[in-house]
Amino acid sequence: MSDIEETKRCTVLYDPAIKPYFAALSPQSKQAIRQLIDAIARCPELGDCVDSLPGVKYQKSYDVSKLEFDHGIRAFYITQDDKGLVAIIDLGDHVDSARRRGYSVYPDEAARQHSQPRKAIA
Repeated sequence: MSDIEETKRCTVLYDPAIKPYFAALSPQSKQAIRQLIDAIARCPELGDCVDSLPGVKYQKSYDVSKLEFDHGIRAFYITQDDKGLVAIIDLGDHVDSARRRGYSVYPDEAARQHSQPRKAIA
């Protein structure tokens, strides 16, 4: 018998906004996100709490393309431990997210961005 216990992996569900957001990313960022989501599925309890969203946690990766995410990407998720489920509810960084395109993945930052006038595109 092994001293190492087999790690249980949670079932992962996704918000509908995740698929098209993910599809548009570079291969490097896609691979980093796959690894991040796999880590979340194996140990969701290691996530940090999102202060502005009760019950939501996040984990981040810096292995993504620096052209797409200069400060890494965050995966926001909720868990149902009793059912072994993890739901990825958003992906993004401080300037863009799957659910709020063009705005921070953090709701308090996105609210500040909404209140500031957007620059016109020339």
